[in-house]
Amino acid sequence: MEDDLNTSFALTVFLRFVSELNRYAAEEKLTTGMSKIACVAFYHIMDVLGLRIAEVKDPEKKEIEKLIAIRNQMRQQKKFYESDAIRKKLVDDYSVELIDHKNRTIWSMVELASSKQV
Repeated sequence: MEDDLNTSFALTVFLRFVSELNRYAAEEKLTTGMSKIACVAFYHIMDVLGLRIAEVKDPEKKEIEKLIAIRNQMRQQKKFYESDAIRKKLVDDYSVELIDHKNRTIWSMVELASSKQV
């Protein structure tokens, strides 16, 4: 980072940007064009701030999305015990957090606190 970067202000602006994107996504107003532009800006800011996003390999991604589809079916059938079990499996096995929106479920990787002491 350069000498003149106000890191706390940069993080504040970045978090506002992310919050606004999340609001547009939740309201289903985020278009493909907006998403492409936002993605470029997002990754550039992440790079400047030295932040990294956990990447998921394709086979694992397919398994996660398969489990989410099954979970959504369980929720539609009001089988909440089973859908909660799938949510727990996603957290435990893949470190995946789910965010349910009106018409879809989004997922992201989360960093879980380890109970092991080094």
